Amino acid sequence: MKAVTIMSLEDVLRVMEKDTRDVRNPEKYYFWIFGTPSETGTWGYRVEGHHLSQTFTIANGKVMAAPSFYGTNPAEIREGPRTGLRVLGAEEDLARDLAQSLDATQKKAAIFLEKAPSDIVTSNKRKAEIAGAPAGISATKLNAAQFAKLNAVLDEYIQQPARAARGAPQRPGEKSGQEHLLRVGGRPQPQRAALLPHAVRHLPDRVRQHAKRRQPRPFGLRDFSGDFGADLLQAHYDTSHKK
Repeated sequence: MKAVTIMSLEDVLRVMEKDTRDVRNPEKYYFWIFGTPSETGTWGYRVEGHHLSQTFTIANGKVMAAPSFYGTNPAEIREGPRTGLRVLGAEEDLARDLAQSLDATQKKAAIFLEKAPSDIVTSNKRKAEIAGAPAGISATKLNAAQFAKLNAVLDEYIQQPARAARGAPQRPGEKSGQEHLLRVGGRPQPQRAALLPHAVRHLPDRVRQHAKRRQPRPFGLRDFSGDFGADLLQAHYDTSHKK
């Protein structure tokens, strides 16, 4: 439902932008199949269009549902019969509530940039990575109420249909030594126009990101283990043609 609602926002943009060239069309979304669908082989498929990109890779019946991207434009409909609709409102409100609950010491650890990045920090690079040493505040440094808020944020992401394909990602559950990091880009403010927590990093291998760019608001999932697939040609050059 969330994906289809994002697609339906094209009708809103058509009116807002006075589109007469059929640029904004909720049916301009495309479906690709890579390889031959099989219960035992390796293949994949993708659904993609404006502010929606879902990629699935299947190997021996196991599904990797990443990279995954949801975005909304407009983030909030402010006029017309659908006034007030915020497709990603839950993600935004839960993340802001968590960030605002941090005390001064916690914010010093969590805020890695004073101004939020303009887009998803891992971009669309083949390999998902965040430069520099791991930054953010560990779940072990949160109090009980904040820890519950962190789980609420993760639960909202886990509910996405793309997550079900891989199996629900683990959530902190118990405060452990595992890396559950909250990273905040920009200082959270109560009003909706404020900058949001930019990324919630969950376990060492995956990152969930929520970026704020004025009205459009995207979020996405990247997997550090190679969600776009390995670059086999580059690996061949590196190992066999170093000169």
